[in-house]
Amino acid sequence: MTMQQEKEQIPVFSSWRHWYVLVIVVLIGYLLFFTWFTKYFA
Repeated sequence: MTMQQEKEQIPVFSSWRHWYVLVIVVLIGYLLFFTWFTKYFA
């Protein structure tokens, strides 16, 4: 695969940075949810 083919289309978002931000936000969301879940049912 050439560089031009790689740059032509990134699925869903316009850049890979958006994917990284999404993954970090989802992981933080999981962390907060499970922290709340653990404290609520402790």
